Amino acid sequence: ISEPAASLELLTRRQAARLLGIGLKTLDRLVREGRLRHIKAGARILRFRPADIELFLDESAHNSTAKEAF
Repeated sequence: ISEPAASLELLTRRQAARLLGIGLKTLDRLVREGRLRHIKAGARILRFRPADIELFLDESAHNSTAKEAF
């Protein structure tokens, strides 16, 4: 495996929400809306890659900066 072990670590819903600074309901809404990538680890179990959390934060920052320009 060529990827570092840290990139293979998956986050729980609670961990992902904490990193994003949001509540679980908001996290679930972002998932439902397709705005936050996730991995289904079971019928009702979601996991998140740290890289996807970073990507979401980067995109959110970019979108808020673009809105401020207008």
